[in-house]
Amino acid sequence: MSRISADTAPCWKRPSPAAKPETQAGLADACLRCADGLLKQQKTAEATAIYDHVRAAQVAGYIRMAATRGAIIARGAPETAMLIEQLKSNDDGMFAVAWAWPINCPERN
Repeated sequence: MSRISADTAPCWKRPSPAAKPETQAGLADACLRCADGLLKQQKTAEATAIYDHVRAAQVAGYIRMAATRGAIIARGAPETAMLIEQLKSNDDGMFAVAWAWPINCPERN
């Protein structure tokens, strides 16, 4: 995955909305792995763009939660608007993602 960049990531190919759910889940997983790798390389802008793309896609809730977690971490401590948005969410999963942010915060580790 280290050779995949934001320009060549599978998620930028934008699969057909008619794609099977397992195909979309596989592409989303590949995108999240790519974004995680970019984040480790401190390419936060590219990683954030991929996380946001996956968050906006028609994917399962658990995938959207993982993308939201990555987007929050990529944006770092100064980005509180996204945290507040998730804390106000009626979605228990998204609330949990935001609530766990202090534990996952790279600045803390």
